[in-house]
Amino acid sequence: MNNLDMILTAIAREHLGIPTLEVRNSDSLDFHEVSVWGVKAALTAAYRTGKKNSETGRRLRTDSASLTLSVRPPPYYRSQCLREPTAAAWLGVG
Repeated sequence: MNNLDMILTAIAREHLGIPTLEVRNSDSLDFHEVSVWGVKAALTAAYRTGKKNSETGRRLRTDSASLTLSVRPPPYYRSQCLREPTAAAWLGVG
């Protein structure tokens, strides 16, 4: 297990109650029902970890290379400026 896998597993365990991110080939073990606030907490923890590592100049290493993530809203969301997105906007049908 590489450094990134360990960090993601720790976040999933702490914020989502998911004990492992390993595939176990069982629906009851591989699919989880989680709250939206749990997902938000997990995403926030991942974001803060990445931000902290970028500020200190550290890069998370995977088995083969450095990981660099760039997350941007889709163009149809950006065009709505500061309005709250609707389901139709996210699906690109509205």
